[in-house]
Amino acid sequence: MNAAPDFQTGFNLLVCRLALGDIENMKRDFRKLVEIPMADGDGRLTEDILIDEANTSQEANREMDTRTKEANHFLLTAARLIAPMLDSDDWSAGYDWVSNALEERHEELAVQMKLELATQRLKRKDVGAAVKMMKTLQKKDKRANAATATNLSFVSFLEGNIERASNYADIALGSDRYNAKALVNKANCLFVSGDFTLAKDLYLEAIGVQADCVQAIFNLGLANAQLGLAEEAIHAFQKAHKISNNPQVVFQIADIYELSGRSHDAMKWFNVLAARVPSDPANLTRLGQLYAEAKDESQGLHYQLESFRHYPIDLDIISWIGTWFVQQEMYEKSCYFFQQAALVQPKEIKWGEYLFVSRAGFSPFWPEVVASAINNNSLTNRPMPFNVSFAFAKGFMVASAHKRCDKLEIAFLEYEKLHDQFPDNVELLYIVLALSTAGLRHLVATTKQLGKPSFRYEDKLDKLL
Repeated sequence: MNAAPDFQTGFNLLVCRLALGDIENMKRDFRKLVEIPMADGDGRLTEDILIDEANTSQEANREMDTRTKEANHFLLTAARLIAPMLDSDDWSAGYDWVSNALEERHEELAVQMKLELATQRLKRKDVGAAVKMMKTLQKKDKRANAATATNLSFVSFLEGNIERASNYADIALGSDRYNAKALVNKANCLFVSGDFTLAKDLYLEAIGVQADCVQAIFNLGLANAQLGLAEEAIHAFQKAHKISNNPQVVFQIADIYELSGRSHDAMKWFNVLAARVPSDPANLTRLGQLYAEAKDESQGLHYQLESFRHYPIDLDIISWIGTWFVQQEMYEKSCYFFQQAALVQPKEIKWGEYLFVSRAGFSPFWPEVVASAINNNSLTNRPMPFNVSFAFAKGFMVASAHKRCDKLEIAFLEYEKLHDQFPDNVELLYIVLALSTAGLRHLVATTKQLGKPSFRYEDKLDKLL
């Protein structure tokens, strides 16, 4: 650097200083990097390339432009690397120091570093200071107008001020029509305003300016979806997927396939999403529903159980699984899931009803009756009072479960305790009668199997009948 300084060598030296944490020498070497002769005010190289003034060929101009861009790249990258490290007490002080060092010979780069400081403030959620700084830059330096207006548009959009965001986007596009980010900002404003067609046109224009602009491609897919153009939406999302393997893109593809009735393709992409985000309960639920609709019950149950494992308080999932086990006459398992639902909503009486019904049906058709009851939120087609306490419903289910498992002694004690607890409950007796007096018949049958006296329960049953 002392004999024949160049940007590549100076940049490498700065990286070494950064790795060593040598702050003072880092500052000194950055000043040397800034002072390397590069270009005059017109962007032409002055000392590192000697060109005859008469030779104005395109090749020479391209060479100068290439070297200028390369030098700017080294300077800007070096500035971004060292700025946060220069002051351990105040991270922003390093950005101020770097901007001042660049200002005399490289004003445009100094402005970019000020914008970088504003961006860092946004990342650190210091929105007020960032917006104030960008507005100041916009007023003082026209060269920063497009960049600051683009950032202010984005911030305003996030704050929900769509009109102001649109105005800033117009200012940015007025300064530079080929600003892909400004085009996306303007299109976003139109999108939330419901003008999907014009938003789509601007997204396409942004893609024309910057072919790999993922935001424009993704939002183009959303606009196409809103316009009902499913194939075009899928094409856009698949293009975005190739550029950025983002789970949100995969979800959009799967979602559109499902909404279009293409269940097989939807399952394929939901499986891709499950591989990327294996613990997302919503995705696992969708997969389970798709497999269930495709009559693949084992896979459907598997994904619903996985969803329950990751999010055990989703009442829709709990209800689905409980109903499935009821239909399969797997009583104990259904009981467990409805008990989980009751723990999530202890004051919700319907879970007590579902628990009661899932153990109280003894006709050959009871699984279908239970499934219908759960789906329709009613036990029968005629009005009945169902303000039975959760304590009764839970106790009845526990007792029934023990009886079905041939644990007769325990079942007897549970039934007896339940009867003693609710000896004159009219609503209880009404429900028991409506369900073929299930509780008392169980109680009578259990006591007889155990060889215990059952006459008082038989008398009660005779009165009901």
